[in-house]
Order: sequence, then structure tokens, then C-alpha cells
Amino acid sequence: MEEAVLSGSMINGLARPGFTSQLQGSMRMVNDTDNDMIIDRDYWLRGKGNIFIVNLAESQHWVRLGVHTTLEGCAYNMRGAALKTAVGMLLIHCVLASTQKTYAIVSSFSSTSWGFIAEVTALAVNSSPMTKLRNTCDGITR
Repeated sequence: MEEAVLSGSMINGLARPGFTSQLQGSMRMVNDTDNDMIIDRDYWLRGKGNIFIVNLAESQHWVRLGVHTTLEGCAYNMRGAALKTAVGMLLIHCVLASTQKTYAIVSSFSSTSWGFIAEVTALAVNSSPMTKLRNTCDGITR
């Protein structure tokens, strides 16, 4: 959260190379659990007020710029039967895949059809092209 505030301030500064003015005031800070001073996120990110502490007498001649922020993004929840069913099916798939992988590792069971890559290469080279697969790859023109 602090990164968003600091990066916003830095972007503001980088976007104004020819200006002599800057953001005024000091950022509102609070003590965290380790007694370190951190930016008070409640004021700006939750819309509770101004994150900058300013002197009212000095600020009378300033131009006030209001900032309205919105947070958009994707989020997941577990509402609805379709989502719960999809998550359940995904978990079942994960369990089955893990079981199959564990069985294959423990029993050393695997296919013996193709023992060497040379056998697969020889089959590919000696096979005649199928008409159904014509023009299915980039660069094939016949």
C-alpha cells in the first residue's frame, strides 16, 4: 500500500520536469506494531481524508487538486453453485493426477512402446504424409 502512495508521488514528480512547484505538506504517519513510522493507509486508500498534513495559513494560496482513486481488478469468491462445482472438480482432478503420478513413481510403471527417441524419429521419417494433415503447419505449401 505504501508503494502505491510513494509511486504516485514519484510519478507526479517525474511528470513535471519543467515545474518549480511540488506537493506540499508532510505525509500522515502512524506507528506500526514494531514502533516504526509508516504511512497511514486509512486516510488516502480508504477515503477517510487527506494523507498530507498541511499548515492552514500557508495553504490558503495553494491550488487544491482533488484526487479520486478507484481500485479495479479481478477477485475470486466462493459464491454460487457453479463456482463451487468448478473448484470441487479441480480438486478431484488434482487428487487423481497426484495419485497417478505417485503410482507411476512408486511402481516404476510406464509405457515401453517407445524405448528410445530414435525409434520415434525413424517412424516419423519413414511415415508417408496423410492427406488429412495437409497444410496444418506453417511453411507447408503442397
